[in-house]
Amino acid sequence: TCGILIDGLYDHSITGITVSGNAIFDIGGDAISAEFSDGNSITGNTLSLSQQGILLYSSNDTVIADNTIHDITASGIIASTYGNRITGNTLYGCRGAGIALGGRDNVVACNTAYDNYAGIDVYAGSNVRLEGNVAYRNTDGFHLQDTVNSAIIGNTVYENARGLWLTTSRDNDIRDNVFRDNAETIHSDSDLGQNTLFN
Repeated sequence: TCGILIDGLYDHSITGITVSGNAIFDIGGDAISAEFSDGNSITGNTLSLSQQGILLYSSNDTVIADNTIHDITASGIIASTYGNRITGNTLYGCRGAGIALGGRDNVVACNTAYDNYAGIDVYAGSNVRLEGNVAYRNTDGFHLQDTVNSAIIGNTVYENARGLWLTTSRDNDIRDNVFRDNAETIHSDSDLGQNTLFN
């Protein structure tokens, strides 16, 4: 079950679709899902009471902006693809992450994530840029897993159990962030010396 499905039929023949201004709630599956389709725009939607808010599956170069996503069974936004811009979204009440991100060359900027398990969770990411986001009252503000060559710059992270959790992540530039009132500021299963931290 899916509220809105963009399906590129495996050959990515459907591109450039805009999904905007919808209210989608109480869906057993994903509120919005894009599969095998590139260059789409998902903006200004309100999504709640779904398995996942927005799912990108084998879909790249997508803009996900200015959505409000809350009370989600799994994660608010899931994107393990490349070239996406995720900006200006508000995510709360997600049992998983507000934003769960993998892949490469993605930008996550100016989002607000609170009261989720994780604010922003980056897994197996490369050349990801997290900038100007606010994460508070999550278990983990940010969690980087197996993530390399990425930038975490100018974010505000407060009142989380862990502000930043690094797991086997290296060669990342972590600077100019504000960490305050977290039970633990940085929890690392990585060698911190392999990352550059200036906060």
